[in-house]
This record gives sequence, C-alpha cells and structure tokens, in this order.
Amino acid sequence: WGVQNFLRRDFTLEAQLRDINPDLYLIMLGQNDIGTPVEVWRDRYIQLLNRLQTAAPEAEFILIASYNSGHPALAQMTLTLSQIAQQRGMGFFNLYAAGGSYQTYVNNGYLTDAVHFNQAGGQYVGNLIYDALESSGRSVTAACNDIDFNNDGVFPADQDLIDFFNVLAGGACG
Repeated sequence: WGVQNFLRRDFTLEAQLRDINPDLYLIMLGQNDIGTPVEVWRDRYIQLLNRLQTAAPEAEFILIASYNSGHPALAQMTLTLSQIAQQRGMGFFNLYAAGGSYQTYVNNGYLTDAVHFNQAGGQYVGNLIYDALESSGRSVTAACNDIDFNNDGVFPADQDLIDFFNVLAGGACG
C-alpha cells in the first residue's frame, strides 16, 4: 500500500487504532508511492500522520525511509521524510542509507522480484531496524564494529576479515 490507500480508509481505521491504543508507530511507506510527486506525497503523508495522532494522541512515531530500490525519487522522498520527522519531533530511521545500495539487496537475494523483500530480505531489514531501536541508532552510525565488519550484509565472510586487517593497518573504515 501507499499513503493514499491508508487515507482512503474510512472511520473504522481510527476506531481500530483507538481499540488497539498503540504507544508506538513504525511507519515505512514510499516504495509504492514512487509515481506520486514528492510535494503531493508529503502532504498526504502529513494527513496520514494527523489521522494516526488523532486516534492515539499519546503514541510516539518513528518514520522509516524506504530502502534504496534504485529509483531516483527515493532520495528526495527520504530527505522529505527526514524533514517531516524533524519538524514534528518524531523519530526517523534512514533505511535508504543504512540498508545499503540496491545491489546489496540483489547480491544477497533479499528480493522476491525487483522490489519486494523475500523472507531473508525482511529479516535483514527487520534486524537493521530492531538493532537501531535497541542501540538508540548507534548500530547504524558506528561502522566496522560487528561480525559483518564491512557492513555489506554478508557475514561472516573472508572479506570481513580482510577489511578488518586493512583497518587495523591504518586503512579507512568503509
């Protein structure tokens, strides 16, 4: 679904949310909105946030930028989403940057087709988000600090060890 699909929901959306009474929303939308002009997408996204906040006013939000599927519109959508989060005092997770390039998803077999995650891709993205939540964002800002030393999504791998020794010898952490 894209943002517009959620906006088309009738009053039952708010009724369901009031029943659930969420304390946290994690929202990752954008991939299915690529054909929408960014200004229109921004306005719709804000309308959706307003609906969600009305239904659960005490809830907190983390807005998650879509992963880098290679479409040029996603970079601007990521920037726009970051601005929305900052303006509204909401959390923001930049999956577009943290998840790696589109080729990372292709090389690691994370997609069922050209866009959608398979089980391994969902687990990869889910782990990135979970680790960022658990570490207050340190897991995606601290490079070269785990078993996937070069953060290419493949671990453990010989290249991780090679990159470790290169950094140990004074090379840059990628």
